[in-house]
Amino acid sequence: MSEVFLPGHFPQETSPIEQISFRDGTASKYSCGFSGVYAILRSIKTVFQSSIFRTPTPNMKNYSVRMIRENMENIPQFSIPEGFAIRNYRWNEGHIWTRILQAGEPYAEIDDELFDREFKRHLSVMEDRSFYLTTDTGEEIGTITAWWQDRDGEVWGQIHWVVIHPDYQGHGLSKPMMTVAMERLKRSHERCFLGTSTGRIPAIKVYLDFGFTPDMSHENSQEAWTEVASVLEHPSLASFQKLL
Repeated sequence: MSEVFLPGHFPQETSPIEQISFRDGTASKYSCGFSGVYAILRSIKTVFQSSIFRTPTPNMKNYSVRMIRENMENIPQFSIPEGFAIRNYRWNEGHIWTRILQAGEPYAEIDDELFDREFKRHLSVMEDRSFYLTTDTGEEIGTITAWWQDRDGEVWGQIHWVVIHPDYQGHGLSKPMMTVAMERLKRSHERCFLGTSTGRIPAIKVYLDFGFTPDMSHENSQEAWTEVASVLEHPSLASFQKLL
């Protein structure tokens, strides 16, 4: 049976752009005494963040990087905003997964056979480990999977294929998705990891906020994370920012 996660109050701290601080100051937090002006500024920042999700930051290489979380404690809790819900994958819904990725994945080539290559051997667990973000009309607009992988003889949980349709990017919706997927991983794994790339600065910010840190054993990690730190300030990147 598919589990549906109903919407709740959207915490103020989950505003998707206000907590991103770029070193050039272009997206630093605004404050305003007039709610109308504040709303306009917030909308402008949301559009700006949405564009970053789709294209690499100028003059940066799009390095592949890996991030790890050594434990599953203190998972950040973000409620699903009104007008949206998160439900489990249902049998034979691979075409929905493909549709979302083809619309929202900016770097990888998504063909019609990718779903089978990724999940065919373990389709029996997809209804338990994969999730769709939906609108209040039931349209699927995002996906995330709480997967696993063997790493050096140990089974790690894996946050896998986090994608939101471009029309809904930049609204903080990835955080509730991450909460749901991380809670599922916690039931089966003691640690987890994910793969991403340095062109996805807002996504990296979310992962850092969820307790993931750079895996420095990955190829080109020093160069990659130094470049990320040049445009994104975060306590977890302090050691790289000292090198700038």
